[in-house]
Amino acid sequence: MRRQLAALLVVALVAVAGCAGGSGPATDGTDTVDGAEPVYETPLDAESVADAHVDALTDAGTYTIESDATQESPGQNRTVETSGLVRGDISSGAVFSRTESAQRTVELYSDGDGTAYQQFAAGDQTQYQNVSGQAGNATQYARDTVTSFVGLFDFTYAGTEDVDGETVHVYEADGADALNTSSPAFAQLNESNVDEASATMHVGEDGVVRMAGYDITVTVQDRTQSVETTQRFTEVGSTEVAEPDWLSEAQSNSSE
Repeated sequence: MRRQLAALLVVALVAVAGCAGGSGPATDGTDTVDGAEPVYETPLDAESVADAHVDALTDAGTYTIESDATQESPGQNRTVETSGLVRGDISSGAVFSRTESAQRTVELYSDGDGTAYQQFAAGDQTQYQNVSGQAGNATQYARDTVTSFVGLFDFTYAGTEDVDGETVHVYEADGADALNTSSPAFAQLNESNVDEASATMHVGEDGVVRMAGYDITVTVQDRTQSVETTQRFTEVGSTEVAEPDWLSEAQSNSSE
């Protein structure tokens, strides 16, 4: 039971760290238009979508991923909120990421050539770790984010929307039967555990996945947990990936 419930939190935290996407289905655009031609045909192939997404980002050069996740356990009166930021430069491979929760903040910088450091800050305690060869590059972050998300649900195409002046293609999934329980993230669940589930993905005309997210509530042995995650690719082509001000200190004071 604990493993089943914990799987949801893991998905949420991975989403805000930049390796999986997420969001509730709420949108801020106009009504969906039927009859539009989809950018990606359904059923979606995660690898094909991720390839086209990365190709479009490569043309643009840089991107930012903005994320947040909320996990609620009503029976325990417990709420965990996490936010994340990833800046990527595909041409150099450089990545900066930050994940924040009430307990701690974790920042990572990778120069794209395999050299990478992390900073862990909790209260007045700060630690550094050399994670060279483990962090991945900007292309991997962009690809893994989309591949992981697309594999979570069986999406249908819902037409187009106007969001902040841009036409986006909308893909949706709703209900327990749309949940892909064969995905590693949901491998501990089955449909009988799922009370509610929905997911939405917005894709620009250029193929970039602008927004991806889900909202899921499960109950296992009378224990209920819900997770809602939101992730958006923004500042495409206008992101700057700079070395953090703590990098020199990390290089001098990091553990392996």
